[in-house]
Amino acid sequence: MVLPRAHTPENGAMVGPWAQCVRHPNATPLTYRGTNTWILAHPAEDRCVVVDPGPDDTACVERIEEALAARGLAVAAVLLTHDHADHAGCAPICAERWGAPVRGLRAGTLAAGPLEVAGVGLSLEAVPLPGHSSDSAAFYVAEGDLMVTGDVLFAQSPTMVCWPDGRMDDYLESLDALARFVVERGIAVLATGHGPVIEDPRERIEMARSHRVRR
Repeated sequence: MVLPRAHTPENGAMVGPWAQCVRHPNATPLTYRGTNTWILAHPAEDRCVVVDPGPDDTACVERIEEALAARGLAVAAVLLTHDHADHAGCAPICAERWGAPVRGLRAGTLAAGPLEVAGVGLSLEAVPLPGHSSDSAAFYVAEGDLMVTGDVLFAQSPTMVCWPDGRMDDYLESLDALARFVVERGIAVLATGHGPVIEDPRERIEMARSHRVRR
């Protein structure tokens, strides 16, 4: 399978004016170059949401806090694309240190649809996309025509479907749902949980689906 060319954001890199990547150094064969945490904020505001704060390591929290301090941002909420340890392990520490709620599908603290976060002016929407795990979700940022997609899709490799919690039929349905959402909303960028951002989402979704069907 030939993968599209893509750009891997460096730690601290901005993806447009709305999203900033904090990349943790927890590289493994499964996490590629490390977990991507995403800070989502309106450039004219001082409150943000943090998506997938990373593994249970105080150094990960401190790395995020450095990025927040550099921009003068306070955290209004922590959002989880799913509860796997490399994405959500330090969420309880973050909640305590930042005084911010953690919202995710597994805990029942996140619902599909428009997502209101006090003090954050971005137009956010939660989109359930089960398959990699039963609680997988993406977060749409309307202003930036982008989605933070966790482990639903990668530029560098196929996604693992983590049976029995993750299921292949759910994953294929989620790829179809994601493809429709991308077209309907004009999504230009998928900010992934590991590795490069995806700047050709329709092509990459179709490649992922075709790969699974062939297997």
